[in-house]
Amino acid sequence: MKKAISKPRKCTPRMIKCINTQRLNKTKDIVDLAREAEKNGFDGLELNIDHINEGKGQDRFCWKDIEKASRSIVSLTTNQFGLFDFAADDEPKRAESVDYFGNLQEIAAEIRETETDTENIFVAVSVSDIIPTGEKASRSYEETFHRIFDGLEPLVIRAEKLSVPLLFENPPRQVFLSPLELRDFIDKFSSAFLGLTFNPLHAKDLYRPSEGLKIFDRRVRALRMPLSVTDDENDRQISEEILSICEQYGKNIPILYR
Repeated sequence: MKKAISKPRKCTPRMIKCINTQRLNKTKDIVDLAREAEKNGFDGLELNIDHINEGKGQDRFCWKDIEKASRSIVSLTTNQFGLFDFAADDEPKRAESVDYFGNLQEIAAEIRETETDTENIFVAVSVSDIIPTGEKASRSYEETFHRIFDGLEPLVIRAEKLSVPLLFENPPRQVFLSPLELRDFIDKFSSAFLGLTFNPLHAKDLYRPSEGLKIFDRRVRALRMPLSVTDDENDRQISEEILSICEQYGKNIPILYR
């Protein structure tokens, strides 16, 4: 039986609370998912392509349903590939991950064209907490850094061409261990269409999340939050602090709950 969905923290109207569709009832179509999200206090959807296409195949994407619910869609993402797949030892896998996110960018651009209210839709590259199957931890820091850059580079070019921002999540390990390094990495692209989905719980073991948020500044285009942190008081305090800082400075950014 599906667990009841936790209500999101009340925020200022400027902060858009979104829920990943994977956390909603998988038997419903996109329109019903949007209704369920609204009923539970969320303003929009993070459309998980794996969830929506489950049992259908990617070529059977429900465009009619998308058009009906397009006002609710804030971002597109996938669990099939993540940031570290750009640094995979297997070169075909690296290329496949880039191609997959490129397809998501095309889908996001088409969704935006159906509704002017979705002009700020973006594609989110997440980070798995698990090292990809078959991957070795022996890869050098520099090699991981450069492979991720090489993976993002063509996607940033496509983001600019389609006017669809590309956001990636800060990792909890392996690379970008300093907020200054991550800030400078983003700045290397010199693109207004590349930003950060800041996950404060990924940052907590590397640097103080509130300090990271200040250093990243305008580069933070969305927040990634767990749907429930009630089991860990420290995580709850960190999440509350980050939300309070964003509210204090009037940041008009989506909060992606997963």
